Amino acid sequence: MSTVVKGKKNKAASAPKGVLELAIEACHDLHYGHLVEGSVRGSRKPVSWFFYASKPYTPGAVILGRLLEEKRRGLYRAEPSKEFADPEALDRQVRAFFRAIPKTEIHLHFEGCIRKETFLEMARRNPKSAIRTAQDVERLFTFHNLGEFIRAFVNLQDAMTELADFERLFEDLAVYLKKNHIVYAEIFFAISKFVQKGFTYPAMLETLSRCIRNLERSEGTRVRLLIDVSRTFGAENAKANLARVLESPNDLVLGIGLGGDEKAGPAGLFKETFRKAVKAGLHVVAHAGEDVGPESVWSALKDLGAERLGHGMAAIEDEKLMADLAKRRTPIELCLTSNVFTGRYTRTLDSHPAQVFHPKGLNLTVNSDDPTFFKTDLSQELWAFHRHLHFSIADILTFVENGALATFHPERKVLWKLMSAEIAKLRRQYPLVIV
Repeated sequence: MSTVVKGKKNKAASAPKGVLELAIEACHDLHYGHLVEGSVRGSRKPVSWFFYASKPYTPGAVILGRLLEEKRRGLYRAEPSKEFADPEALDRQVRAFFRAIPKTEIHLHFEGCIRKETFLEMARRNPKSAIRTAQDVERLFTFHNLGEFIRAFVNLQDAMTELADFERLFEDLAVYLKKNHIVYAEIFFAISKFVQKGFTYPAMLETLSRCIRNLERSEGTRVRLLIDVSRTFGAENAKANLARVLESPNDLVLGIGLGGDEKAGPAGLFKETFRKAVKAGLHVVAHAGEDVGPESVWSALKDLGAERLGHGMAAIEDEKLMADLAKRRTPIELCLTSNVFTGRYTRTLDSHPAQVFHPKGLNLTVNSDDPTFFKTDLSQELWAFHRHLHFSIADILTFVENGALATFHPERKVLWKLMSAEIAKLRRQYPLVIV
């Protein structure tokens, strides 16, 4: 049950109309989920308010909770309800709200959405694979460091032996998008390993294009591709990958990205490849500042002209860089659970550079990276930002808006307008007042 804190109406005469003022007394630890009782200025009728505080409050602190949407700070509910006397019930409502709202995702790897059952099915068809049982899959997907994660990823790619496997992975992706009400997604597709295995880029692209168009016709969900030219295999391999993209133009391929081993492939090595991509009219993005310092982020911006940054956490070490990113409004693709796993800049869910970035005005978006591998999804990531990093629901909706406007959708403002209209309807359906 919630702790009940008795409050009294603050007597300051200058309070704006419609503002709840409570002088909290004898409470050293008012925090997430507590129930606050008091009265609203101008009314003798007592009301109860559920309060999601982002940090503890000391005795005598005054809580100003405007009953206006779009204001930043907490979550309140008027009109006492037994249903919400339990903070866990309120949690369930907030989580359900996050899952129900329409979303976009701009940092999501194609292979990262595979269901374990699909992986097992493919592995069993491959005589060279050591994966034969569900227990083998669980052991492979239980990793504790980046090396073990990469091993699992390589095992997945090795299990793919026919073009039909790309269709199977896309089916899992479609299930993931629907489960999280993702209406538009830009997916990283890393082709290097598959080309090495003998798949041709035109054949892979034709297969995925058919899947993408079928999904859009049947569900209205739009998926577009960003071809990961890859740091891992060097600059010449990246040039060859770009050449493949340019030789087989497709309106579903929006641009290129630079993923892979950040330490082994400094962004500057790929300057020429990205220059050619931009000249050809492609969008360019890059993973940077995930496992290397702020110099990697600077290089992605200056050498590659990256329009978005994957992770970007290293900016926390450089005040000038944070100021520059805020001025540019460069979208930062944050992936909390993934970031905790890699561990360079955060090792717990409740401590992340986002807590510094947001007040400094950086353009933050929330993403899931490789949801199956990290046992998460986009809805869960939004909840983690709210529950563990103490961002308000209004903040979370700002991040959702940022994500929509950071896409390369040709009518991104229209996309967000449609999404925000649906979110407005959901606000009326869920018993939450967002301030």
